[in-house]
Amino acid sequence: MIFSVNSYDRFVFLLADESPMSCPSGLPGDHFGVQVDSLDELNTLLARAGALFQADDVRVEILPFSVEDHTVLKLHAFYVRYLLPMSIEVQYFELTSG
Repeated sequence: MIFSVNSYDRFVFLLADESPMSCPSGLPGDHFGVQVDSLDELNTLLARAGALFQADDVRVEILPFSVEDHTVLKLHAFYVRYLLPMSIEVQYFELTSG
């Protein structure tokens, strides 16, 4: 199975196995991150995840959008889990004048 992340060069490739991977419940929990190139791209992915959540798909979990200000950069991010035991942190790094 291949999960695309808004473009052909960002993806997660998965192979099935008799003994599936497991992770602790709760968000963010065990996760991996993907970086996007713009705040618009991050918001588009958040809207797509939100549309699944609004469709009452109980397999979708979303940890809301947040911004961490680290003076020289602002980290815009949200977490989503869908069909995988690990969640995905979608990140946009906004460089600031600090």
